[in-house]
Amino acid sequence: MKHQYLGDTRDLFKYDLIELLLSRHPSLDQAFFITMLTPDDGSGHGERADYSRAKAGYLNSALSGFLSCLRDARTRNCFLIRDYFSERSLQVNIERSHFTHHGREEYFSRIARKVRMLSHFLIFLDPDTGLEVAVPTSAHLLYAEVSLVTRAAGRGSIVMIYQHIPRTPRIPYIEARCASLSEHTGFSTSWISDGQVVFFFLCGEYGVRKDLEACLVEYRRRYPLLLS
Repeated sequence: MKHQYLGDTRDLFKYDLIELLLSRHPSLDQAFFITMLTPDDGSGHGERADYSRAKAGYLNSALSGFLSCLRDARTRNCFLIRDYFSERSLQVNIERSHFTHHGREEYFSRIARKVRMLSHFLIFLDPDTGLEVAVPTSAHLLYAEVSLVTRAAGRGSIVMIYQHIPRTPRIPYIEARCASLSEHTGFSTSWISDGQVVFFFLCGEYGVRKDLEACLVEYRRRYPLLLS
């Protein structure tokens, strides 16, 4: 992620969904945000902040107000989102180190040590763009890194991944990504999308996955324009 994206409509979707999962999933205790933080690039991306046009999260006035304050601050700080969850008695841990393409092996080796045996966690991987392409950059997450994290994660944990949807037919694209994730990790993949971004979920335990799918159904009832 980049600080320039902080508080946009995708953040509203992201954090509102995470709040529901931590509040409603019966076995999730807390979350670990793997930010994959990269420098701002001056591109103007991340300017979508009209929450009235969002397809998800717009019913959460407390979150939209909090994100607006973060966005309007002189210096944006994505790590302050932890305060929002703390105010709701939800525990969130955040990886604060910066991410680079050349340093990715060291970064994910450290992440694997941190998530090892973290049971009943929501582990959120937040790359700038999403999963790897033919020529990956620091904006991408490699399948090998997803596999490393899912293998290291403790019992009952769920791995959540941010993915931007390119200009291509949405459902075939999402289904192809799901198939690749399952092939590389051996886990079944669930997902939810607003048509612009999709969140993938990987979980190895049948009961935990069924409870996750029930939470996603509940979230879709709340925001009926979403896909899953």
